[in-house]
Amino acid sequence: MIRDEIPDFSYEVGYLKGWYFTILDRIAIVAIALSKTIATTLAWTRYYTL
Repeated sequence: MIRDEIPDFSYEVGYLKGWYFTILDRIAIVAIALSKTIATTLAWTRYYTL
């Protein structure tokens, strides 16, 4: 019975890892987009204040 449960457990761990990395990917994409937006905003404010 224990031997039957081990593959299910490893499958669940793999599934959780995939889900975790998908979330990390999305956070990275959002962070990059935000940093680009902030950088352009700062560039524009500097351009207008000079």
